[in-house]
Amino acid sequence: MGTRPQQPKERDRMSPEHYPLSPSAWGAAEEVPVRKVVQGLLYSDFSSGVGTSYVRVTLVPDPLSGTWRVRSEGGVIGEVSAADRRRFPDIQRIHAAGLAPTTLAGVRLDDASGLFDATVFLPPASLAVPHNGAAPGSQVLPAGDMYAVDTSTGEFTAAQLAERSPGQWIVGLQVLGEAVVVTLEGRVLGSLPSDGGAEVRPFLEPLLDDAPGTALSARAHFLAGMVGLDLAAPDSPCSPAAALPPLAAEPPAEQEGAAVTEFPDGTWAVTVSREDAVAAEDILSPSDGARPVALRAPSVDFTPTRSWSISAGNYLTEVEKVRLRRQADRRTPGARHRLAD
Repeated sequence: MGTRPQQPKERDRMSPEHYPLSPSAWGAAEEVPVRKVVQGLLYSDFSSGVGTSYVRVTLVPDPLSGTWRVRSEGGVIGEVSAADRRRFPDIQRIHAAGLAPTTLAGVRLDDASGLFDATVFLPPASLAVPHNGAAPGSQVLPAGDMYAVDTSTGEFTAAQLAERSPGQWIVGLQVLGEAVVVTLEGRVLGSLPSDGGAEVRPFLEPLLDDAPGTALSARAHFLAGMVGLDLAAPDSPCSPAAALPPLAAEPPAEQEGAAVTEFPDGTWAVTVSREDAVAAEDILSPSDGARPVALRAPSVDFTPTRSWSISAGNYLTEVEKVRLRRQADRRTPGARHRLAD
């Protein structure tokens, strides 16, 4: 008897597409500490490891605390504090596009305490997210080693390079004879020196030969007018070559006047001011000469009662509100009369 194919879980079908980040730039990485490390999960996955183990993780935003949940394939291993998350505002562009940024994390067992420590690796904030997108259909090679680009052979002036520094940009790669040419925005940015080209050509040429017309791209880091190509072989364990989806040009501005409220029963809500929630033309206003009308509401004493104090959510239920109204009616002086038919 054949087995029924297993249906994907709802969470798997709805999980966002991954957006790989470069874990470092120019050989430097920001080591962001992971808090509230889930020791049981790490002991099950890395108990036999010696030294630092590297694992690819996803940074999942938490709307309540403003932190990042650090998730590996096995589950959540901890969180990055809200203060550390705010140091990388451009990554919000990835979240705003409905994507999940991924990077590398280091896991190491502290022999003295017997507990695991975890660290997320990210490039400096100004180099974390590319300012532009890859050409449609282009495959972006994974980040890895840094290769200096000789910009003297390109079409960009020193002032134009300085305008793009510091920053990360997606650049095109072409092989012309013995040279590896780097392009940006349809113009030649420069080329790799002979030693760098000799290392890169062996894995670029097979990709171009197998699929003629294929556009190859890579990340480039601009810093102080210098350009470094962040590139690894397509079969690198960091991440495979893949198309990068487009991002917003600028990170979305934070909503002023917004607040997150967490209720006792575990639910939460986001509230904004009336001016931000309703367009000005939709706000009702009385016409000239309108007669004011005052509505007299019954006075009800909502003093906390014994039943209120033992409510699950510590707030009045609808039944308690009705009971209090009836008690208020009984205290009203005078008799009630009913008209006969």
